[in-house]
Amino acid sequence: MRRWISIAAVVSGLALAPAAYAQGSCSDITRTVNEARSDFVSITGEELADFSYAATFEMPNASACTISVEWDSLYQCLWVHETESAARTTFDALTSTAASCLAGWKTESVLDELPLPETAVAHLVRSGADDFQDIEVLIHLNRYEEQGQVDWEVWYEVYYYLL
Repeated sequence: MRRWISIAAVVSGLALAPAAYAQGSCSDITRTVNEARSDFVSITGEELADFSYAATFEMPNASACTISVEWDSLYQCLWVHETESAARTTFDALTSTAASCLAGWKTESVLDELPLPETAVAHLVRSGADDFQDIEVLIHLNRYEEQGQVDWEVWYEVYYYLL
């Protein structure tokens, strides 16, 4: 069962310095995927809210990374940009790295049973197989506008689903 989990309340309490671009490598992605298999226990930091924790391992240049463990487990990192081109650079770098690093994984559509939010711009979803069949890596590019201010957000998420 897939769930769209928002950590906006948690992230809003953290400093969100815009990142120039993501520098996530295949080893970063591999690490987060491998950590998923143990519910991210070894990279779980202090509790931020019920079932939500700071991550002790962060993807390079991310504004914030958190872990949610309630039903399914989720590792999530956020990059906030002021321009679409900067966000697109981060999104493209992450999706390119994930596509090559997770080459044996299937490309899936996003949240088949749920509509995409109005903020959705672009997505990549890779689903694991064999020992990783319960894991998905999702990368989202979203546009948020509030009171005339536009932020471009890139999310990197690793879900470990309880089947």
